[in-house]
Amino acid sequence: ADAKAKAEAAYAVYTASKLSEVTLPEGVSKNVLKAYATETGNLVFELQAAGYGINGEYVASGEYIQLKVAISADGKIISTLTTYENETDGIGDVCATPEYYEKFNGTTSETYTGVENVSGATVTTSAYKSAIKQAFAAFDLMKGGDEK
Repeated sequence: ADAKAKAEAAYAVYTASKLSEVTLPEGVSKNVLKAYATETGNLVFELQAAGYGINGEYVASGEYIQLKVAISADGKIISTLTTYENETDGIGDVCATPEYYEKFNGTTSETYTGVENVSGATVTTSAYKSAIKQAFAAFDLMKGGDEK
């Protein structure tokens, strides 16, 4: 729990610290659990991703990957953080490493798909990308655009 607490504290710094929960508009994916706005116009989303824990071929944990994605007012990911996962040890649990999730930082709705899937963890990393896509779709709706 200590490492998670440190990650959460670092995440608060990344996202301009003061977050106010905002209501999600109609049409947002059920995997977008909560949204927050910062004083500077950034949006932070708490999401769940149906990785191997949900869609596993064999014995799945039945648990979603939990993540947070902060998107700047101009539509770039500021920070990504996996807050919980119960994916396969040594394979899908790569989604909880900064080496993986930080690859999304700086990407946009047009470029996040360029982050490569992890060999052997296709279900996990595809689900993670799906959650990123849902964050961008919610972002677009909240900024007054249409869901992509």
